[in-house]
Amino acid sequence: MLSGKGKGPPSSKQEGKRQRKCDFGCREGGYVLAKRDEETENRLAQVIKAEPIKMPSEEFQAHNAAHYRYYVTFPGFDRRWDCFLAYDSIEVDEERIRHALSEYEEKEKEEEKKNSGMFDNDPNKGMDEKAIQAHINATKVKNISRIVIGDNMTPAWYYSPYPEPYYNLETLYICEYCLSYFACREEQVRHSYKCQMYHPPGDEIYRCDQLSMFEVNSSYERIYCENLCLMTKLFLDHKNLFNETDIFLFYVLTEYVDGAYHFVGYYSKQKESAEGYNLNCIFVLPFYQRKGYGKFLISFSFELSLIEGKLGTPEVPLSDLGFLSYLSWWSQRLVELLQKCDREEISIDEISKETAIKLSDVVMVLERLNILRYHQGQHVIFAENGYLQNLYKLAGHPPLVVKRSCLHWTPYILPGSNKVAAATPATNNHSSLSS
Repeated sequence: MLSGKGKGPPSSKQEGKRQRKCDFGCREGGYVLAKRDEETENRLAQVIKAEPIKMPSEEFQAHNAAHYRYYVTFPGFDRRWDCFLAYDSIEVDEERIRHALSEYEEKEKEEEKKNSGMFDNDPNKGMDEKAIQAHINATKVKNISRIVIGDNMTPAWYYSPYPEPYYNLETLYICEYCLSYFACREEQVRHSYKCQMYHPPGDEIYRCDQLSMFEVNSSYERIYCENLCLMTKLFLDHKNLFNETDIFLFYVLTEYVDGAYHFVGYYSKQKESAEGYNLNCIFVLPFYQRKGYGKFLISFSFELSLIEGKLGTPEVPLSDLGFLSYLSWWSQRLVELLQKCDREEISIDEISKETAIKLSDVVMVLERLNILRYHQGQHVIFAENGYLQNLYKLAGHPPLVVKRSCLHWTPYILPGSNKVAAATPATNNHSSLSS
């Protein structure tokens, strides 16, 4: 039965699941049916915010739902799909909405059962209910629609706490070298004539063909690293910006084209991690994704762990795309090791040490791939070659290779630390390959 779209957008607070199921219509908190980009059929959506559209004040009617646009989120889908929709793009059919809600809740239960006991990637890990609600309230609506960086433009996915007057813009312009940001194209163009940077402000520790990696110490390059985090927050929902950046090292990936190093992505790593994290945040610009750069950054983080003689694991939560990249990379790395292994027996500990992958992550991935099995009272590794080949193909495109011979790096040592740096195949100090 069609019930209409409601008289207007007054806010309605939801208290409990029972009320949520009965809250329909074009009001804040109400459930509706709407289309995501490039879709042909409506799906379940929830109105987060109702905002008056621009029109002559004498024509505006506060209780006319058509005089508002609606910011909606799609339950069960990542928040990067959230968007503003016009009134005529929304449908309210209570019967269909109830059915969609029921399907969504059943799917949620199935996902919880499926993921129980697997890799802990809870996006709210370490947050109490008050902190979770504060995060949702502060970030529920995107404040910047798109960014222009270099010659590329891409839609922003999430909220980022840029300061005024850059807080609420349709387009934010970013210098791809120093990552300074501007409210209009003219400002960015003027800046480009004065900017003296053509690569990230750190030591170039890796160069192979057009790819270079720079190690940036946030203690010396605070503004660059803060700008990097603000930009990253536009594309990572649960990135935490409350920590001081000076506890991190940033490993920035660039492409060398036309005499300049163009920003591709990066990962960050704590200078000293009690939890054994070898990666805290990973990000690749959307227009460089699906080119293998995410897996390359993961490979690079474990290559450094091997040099350090440590086991590594990423800090959670990972983004949905980051988690998929890790599962793919772990799967291919472990399958590759088993395919090349010429021993009759190999232990989980040996696999962990040879790959620098944390023991619990090795076990989780091998169980997920059904390689680690329980047979005749003991756990065994099933490594039939045909089965492994199929698993490797299913895990996606193989990662770009990190060539150890092109890596010139020694582990960072905190000032005042008594630790001795591990030996590396190259130099004794941080080296720069830049001229």
